[in-house]
Amino acid sequence: MNDLESIYAAKVLNERLSLDSVDVSGYRLEDLYKVVKINEAKVNIEFADGNVQTVEMDDTEARKLMRLQQSEESPDLKKWAASAGWDTEAAQFALEGRLNSIYNESIQMDNKGVRNSFYKEVKTITSLKDTNKLDTLTNALQEGNTNFKKHIDKLGASRGFKFITNSDAVNKVAYITFEEGAVGVGPGEAVLTLFSEGKNPSEGDIALPNGQLVELKAGAGRPGKGKTLSLIRKFNDFTKGTQLTDPIDADAANAVLDGIVNFDFTKLPAAQMRVAERVIANINSNKDIESKIKSVYKDTKGKAYFDSIKAKDGKSINEYLAEFQDQIKQRNEKEGALSNRFFDSADKNTLLTGLLMFASQPQIVKPIIEKALNSVSNNQGEVARAIAAAMQINEYHNEEKDDQKFTWFTLFNKDNFNMLTFGPFSSDYAENANRTVQDMLANINEIGISPNTGGGRGGYNLTLK
Repeated sequence: MNDLESIYAAKVLNERLSLDSVDVSGYRLEDLYKVVKINEAKVNIEFADGNVQTVEMDDTEARKLMRLQQSEESPDLKKWAASAGWDTEAAQFALEGRLNSIYNESIQMDNKGVRNSFYKEVKTITSLKDTNKLDTLTNALQEGNTNFKKHIDKLGASRGFKFITNSDAVNKVAYITFEEGAVGVGPGEAVLTLFSEGKNPSEGDIALPNGQLVELKAGAGRPGKGKTLSLIRKFNDFTKGTQLTDPIDADAANAVLDGIVNFDFTKLPAAQMRVAERVIANINSNKDIESKIKSVYKDTKGKAYFDSIKAKDGKSINEYLAEFQDQIKQRNEKEGALSNRFFDSADKNTLLTGLLMFASQPQIVKPIIEKALNSVSNNQGEVARAIAAAMQINEYHNEEKDDQKFTWFTLFNKDNFNMLTFGPFSSDYAENANRTVQDMLANINEIGISPNTGGGRGGYNLTLK
């Protein structure tokens, strides 16, 4: 720290500083005066009795006071939230606070000119929303595969916005989450409704002025409810039946384990001998045969002195244990692993039979699925997962009540604003299925599909990259 900085530090911290401890030679008096006055502000405080006092304070503290005043003077933020359909007191309180914080961090709200321009833009976009003069979201939905940030930028350019569409601020708005009553508002819903004609409806995620509903899945989304889940469970039972391996042959397994017990380990070094003793103790325990195999193979895998133990057919003990271990693993596979193995390895006829179980009207979608399977010559598992995911979205739409049926099903990535939309959905089951399968296959590289219902919370986990 130089000597001028020492003087200023003492001034800010209200500390005594002997001029004998610093060298101020070579500095003019006015330079020293500027140093001790830098980063300070004069604040006028008017009391209820009309008395006005001027207080000097650090400009950071002065800005905090100014922002507190601004937060009291921002009813326009509540109106903006209300125009986006967030009309409950809880939602408006949450959004007003978060928007205040975000824009104070992202733009110079302590600058009166910037602040006034910002609120003017808030009033403008609120008016545009209230008079249905925006088509930001509709255009994005109709594009199918797009980036919503591009549509916000286009809106900003067309209306001359400089502050509410600030890139850093918009990025932060995309992460806003809060609770509205007993319902959790997820990331993406705020940014999509604040910067478009979309609104938060009483039912569903987002409503357009024409009454169409948008089902939004930001981050990891699981399409489907009860009926869709029942179809998936039927499929899971089918895959278990087609792939379930036989139980471990206890006689064959015990013969392998006996080969270890009867082997002479006495010439092994002490450390290896301790491993061998632990293995033999596990074999002689009262555990069931599968538990013994797991425990023993954990200790013998990759160790050459166990590989040297051979069975009568010349195969090593470890090779047999590995086969038993794989057999056990397959018998105990979880939903996701079992489904993936089925998608990757089933023959075409068995695969078709399994995929038809995702449909409540299998005869109608059979030619659609057959066409999709025959359209590719490789990556069978990837295509099969995509078809299964598409059918779940279609069934999700099909099972919704008429007044809650979505027209658009949208995946949104809050990190990069990528947006992928399926639809528009109609009342025609076959048309919906065909379009959704084709759109899913066309964007297969954009979506991560996990064939796991997460304990029955919904369909397969879909993540937009």
